[in-house]
Amino acid sequence: MIDGTDAPARLAQAKALYERAYDHYETHGYFSALEEDARYRHGKQWGAADLKILQAQKRPALVFNLIASRVRHLCGAHEDNLEEPVAVPVGPEDRLQAEVLNHLCQRIYDELDGKDLEAEAFEEGVELGASHVLVDAMPHPDDPSQIEVSLHPLGPWDVLWDPACERRDRRDARYNVACRWLSRSEFKAEFPDHAESVDRIFETFAGTGPTIPRDNAPQDPRRRAQDYQNRRELLYYDRHRDQVRVIRM
Repeated sequence: MIDGTDAPARLAQAKALYERAYDHYETHGYFSALEEDARYRHGKQWGAADLKILQAQKRPALVFNLIASRVRHLCGAHEDNLEEPVAVPVGPEDRLQAEVLNHLCQRIYDELDGKDLEAEAFEEGVELGASHVLVDAMPHPDDPSQIEVSLHPLGPWDVLWDPACERRDRRDARYNVACRWLSRSEFKAEFPDHAESVDRIFETFAGTGPTIPRDNAPQDPRRRAQDYQNRRELLYYDRHRDQVRVIRM
């Protein structure tokens, strides 16, 4: 999907694909539906029009949140019955490879709390209809001969697929986009070669201003801020939370 060897040209192509996918999802109400599902799961089950009528009649908006207990029951049953994938040798000559793969898989899961991440992704999938876990394998910064594996849970708003794909399992997608929000300090630690660039982006385009502590920031998946004139800025960085969106394609 991304052609050529010129870095700026490839970056422009990648941004165009990402923004095209984002516009498609937002135009078709995908993000709004996710927010509505999350609110419903946590008891906000009255629509705005119905709430307005109840308020005019001075009546309470009663909610019996039956779905919450059902979600917890389903997720609890899933956690109690987690399945562990194993490699099974086809013949005697494959036995060693299967044992090595099983050992590596078990070690990665144990060190990175893989079972907990799987349970978290399952719960989010039940609640919102989709969830993902990003498996990242990169050379270790201190020893390039070693591979550093990390697992990152991603919400359904953090993974966008090619809008042209039609298959349910998305096997016909030409590309997909995985996004992670990192604080500026996390970005510098993970990408030290671009530390000066990210500071320049914030100073040049985002201006300066007070930073909202990350732990106290409102949880808005799309990180909207009312004082931005160009909404495209929010796709890549957020001055208020001092965060940068890292995009993998």
